[in-house]
Amino acid sequence: MDWEYTYRAATARHRPTGLVFRIAYNSTAPGWVTSLEGERLPSVEAAHVAALRDELHQLVHDAHTQRRVSELLHGPYNGDYSHVAAILSRQTRKKVSVRTLQAWMMPAGRPSSRRCPEWALLALEQYLASNPRAPADWQETSSILHSTPSGQTLAFHTQLRDQRSLQLAEAEIAEEEATLHKWRSADLMELAQRLTEMEISSRRATSNHADMIGQIVALTRSCATFEEFRAQLDEALRRKLDLDYTVRQIVSDLRKGRGEFASPDGTLPE
Repeated sequence: MDWEYTYRAATARHRPTGLVFRIAYNSTAPGWVTSLEGERLPSVEAAHVAALRDELHQLVHDAHTQRRVSELLHGPYNGDYSHVAAILSRQTRKKVSVRTLQAWMMPAGRPSSRRCPEWALLALEQYLASNPRAPADWQETSSILHSTPSGQTLAFHTQLRDQRSLQLAEAEIAEEEATLHKWRSADLMELAQRLTEMEISSRRATSNHADMIGQIVALTRSCATFEEFRAQLDEALRRKLDLDYTVRQIVSDLRKGRGEFASPDGTLPE
């Protein structure tokens, strides 16, 4: 992204030219005025400054639209992305999905970010104006859903899926790209070290999973009730974690010559 700007900030900086623009916001209605701060650089033509001012005006407008849609989405519309996507699709006859809303809510400059259009804001405002009782009805439905443990779990899962799945997907892509860069930039010695660490980690994880599956299968055959199964599985997990911690401590002390391994006769130092 070419601009350093956050919504309602007093200034914005254009990275490629280094020009800083001052922004004056209207306190009573949506509106703003942009102006160049300081003198225009000789290397930047006046026409270019005017074009940048128009570009910044659009950027502020888009940020305002995004903020207003976010306020409506998480306020009157109660954070229900699926419901809002259905309303927008019906009101505008455009194919709006949950992922569309997530992309609109992402910060500008992110790979998954998409411009939040003004028609979406207008449609949401018009729907509320035509259905003033709707927010109270949605809140009542949400309260009923949150009144039981299973409902709370479902609501949490739905919120995570509808509001954060795009962020999680973007983070996964970034992690994959960082991993690829790390492997591509490694020399032969680093490559050998990383392959060794990966094999050890993979072998350890496979062994732990196999042990746990074996424990679960054995307990499902021997336990008469679910409560007994849960209690014994918890105890098995505790014992497994305790053994793993003990083994890791011994490995560390052996390698570093600490504790009993710091002396020839295996006794602890004074």
